[in-house]
Amino acid sequence: MVLDSKCFCGDKFIINPDVEIQVDLTELTALVGLFTHFKKLTLNENNIGKDTEVWAQGLAEKTVVNITSKVELKLESITIPGSVA
Repeated sequence: MVLDSKCFCGDKFIINPDVEIQVDLTELTALVGLFTHFKKLTLNENNIGKDTEVWAQGLAEKTVVNITSKVELKLESITIPGSVA
């Protein structure tokens, strides 16, 4: 995982909202949970393709929303802008 800006406050890890997060995954076989603010998040994984769908659900929400049209989907990567999360 690559973070551009981070700090520790006591025993808590804090990420700056302007940070760009990049995560290299060996295999994406389950749901990804994300609980933070960020400028953008990129997930890199070999099996991401043009037919991949991206869904989101707020912590207090009961329904999921297809956000595929709001993310940048490339062969082997998904980039989610912070404004979408």
